[in-house]
Amino acid sequence: MKCYLIIPVLFFLLIGCKKESSNPVEQTPTTPVVKILSPANNSTIIDSVTIDITATDDKGIVKVEILIDNIVVKTFSVPPFKYLWYPSLITDSSQHSIYAKAYDGDNNTSSSLVITVTFRRSTLSNIPSSNVSFGKHIQPVFNVKCTSSGCHDDKTRAGSLSLTTWTNAHVPGIINDYEPETSRLVWAIEGQLGSNSMPPFGYPGLTQNQITGIKTWIKEGAKNN
Repeated sequence: MKCYLIIPVLFFLLIGCKKESSNPVEQTPTTPVVKILSPANNSTIIDSVTIDITATDDKGIVKVEILIDNIVVKTFSVPPFKYLWYPSLITDSSQHSIYAKAYDGDNNTSSSLVITVTFRRSTLSNIPSSNVSFGKHIQPVFNVKCTSSGCHDDKTRAGSLSLTTWTNAHVPGIINDYEPETSRLVWAIEGQLGSNSMPPFGYPGLTQNQITGIKTWIKEGAKNN
């Protein structure tokens, strides 16, 4: 008789445990993780910079905003989250705050750490019509127009090209000694390569003096002088 009483009790206990374990577990809401990859905090930018953001979330990222001095300057819905900042009306040597906000599929929001940068305007001297020096005349142009913007620096290497040093820039085909007319660098800065022209659309192009100076430097042998 005792066995018949125990079996129904065990049955109901098992059923109860099964129902309890089938209850959904409430998930803890997560918020996006958003960071500024570049520029670095407390860095100095010359003329322009590419602001690079990374944002992740288990629900997916639906929107990323970049704010400069607490003003939204760019909104993204899909990666990459990169914004080319070329301020034309900002005072030289002024400081500015940059941060990003990310939104996920559940409308949760997170902000990156706020960074501060100092903006500087370049002062490039005219390139002479002969005896052009790479170190004195050409590299400063590359630094201002190509590397500080986050395109042809050692990290980004747009088109697999870095223009931070003579060794990096002096690539056959890109620069052909004594032959500016066959050098792809010249084609790019003269706007002959369409979407691959340099600088990219939205950037102010090189001055005629700078273009002529680079061509003269190549015609003189593209020396590391």
